[in-house]
Amino acid sequence: MHEFRYISNACRIMKTNMKFLKQKANQFYEELRVFLDMPVQCMNDIAKVFEIRCKPENIKNLSEAFKTQMMFHYVHEILYPTSNSALINVLIGDLPGFCRDLRFLLEALAKSYLTDIKHGKKHIREKMQLLNKEKKEHEWIKELDQEIGEKRAMRLWGKLSEDIHFNKYVKRIEKSIDVLGIPPSWALLIPCEFWEGDVDEILSDVWSYHGYLCEFIEILNLIWKKYLNILKNVF
Repeated sequence: MHEFRYISNACRIMKTNMKFLKQKANQFYEELRVFLDMPVQCMNDIAKVFEIRCKPENIKNLSEAFKTQMMFHYVHEILYPTSNSALINVLIGDLPGFCRDLRFLLEALAKSYLTDIKHGKKHIREKMQLLNKEKKEHEWIKELDQEIGEKRAMRLWGKLSEDIHFNKYVKRIEKSIDVLGIPPSWALLIPCEFWEGDVDEILSDVWSYHGYLCEFIEILNLIWKKYLNILKNVF
């Protein structure tokens, strides 16, 4: 019975928080909708490259590509489930958890994309083995920025890393107590309902939670366009 009450309460809070975001932080809510739709859009883009709708027989070529393309697996096995995880973390009020999801998505994007452009049509298992022998996370992110042409990924990764670090976690709590007299909602109980003081944290500036999400979406779009162009030439 205790488990049922917990799940029932979590569902109620998620509905309440969704309504709150629509009313008080609609920009963030709309970006979340875009974010959640991205894996589906990416799979549609892949289907267009292989002309699946025009030539159903090309499904065999697509199946072969799944054996070699890390980015396919990124979309299907990382972006899709983790975007859902990020949404759930937002709706239960766990904003630090949302940041952890975004950082993981960014690191995985760098590794998947760069492994594909470096190692071409090597089998996916071989590529995964190569990943284990490669460089550290921040080095992958720096290299991804070389593909973007500016230090966008490194800035975002640094901000997300700082945000989920214990020291920043504590600083956010201290700031909330100094300004509002109480800790932020996510530091008191998870799941928790958003309240008015959370709007500033969500929307306040370029590096707010809304800003993190917008920047990740833009980076993913930039890299995805580059990847599609490469994919068209390879297959």
